[in-house]
Amino acid sequence: MIRLSKGLITIILLLIISGCANLNYRPPLEPAFVPNPKKSYVYGRFNLERDFMNKVRLALQIENMVNGSILSLRLLDKQQVYAVEVEPGTYKLKGFVYALLGAVMEFETSKIPLPAQPAFLKDRFCVEPGKAYYLGDYYGSSRRNSIVANPVFVNVTFRGGILGITQNFSKTTDELKTVLSGLTNIEFKEAWSVSKAN
Repeated sequence: MIRLSKGLITIILLLIISGCANLNYRPPLEPAFVPNPKKSYVYGRFNLERDFMNKVRLALQIENMVNGSILSLRLLDKQQVYAVEVEPGTYKLKGFVYALLGAVMEFETSKIPLPAQPAFLKDRFCVEPGKAYYLGDYYGSSRRNSIVANPVFVNVTFRGGILGITQNFSKTTDELKTVLSGLTNIEFKEAWSVSKAN
């Protein structure tokens, strides 16, 4: 049986609290969702390839430029297309983050650089009430490189990150409409103009 000091337990609890607070995941909207005309929506394809039993999460983060809050949108298995509800306002892409999911804990572990970042992703974008904004199709990978264990700590290293970002507004929007029929009567727009990438 491993005995931990009170100081070590306090440090672990602080890491858990700060890690969870920083991630602020937004859950995907449910199929029976009814839009709120005072809210805005962002959506896209967020796909993650990972090893069997891999507990690492990879998320896209956007920052609200008015209040500084950071929202995380998880990359999920099976090329998931989904939307989340956000407050109207001005946002920017903050970046990507890995998070290690333990039995009951999450730790923010490292920032993920965005390779070959399209220039337009550096721009801010505005979201208006009652409209849905396409963020793009994101493809990521999180695969274990090595696992080193000792009596107190397990160290796992990963390889991967963001493998690609594509713009497929029409196809992804059509797919979202089949998943969320309640969003079919609202206006769909691109968060960033694709022309800015040229």
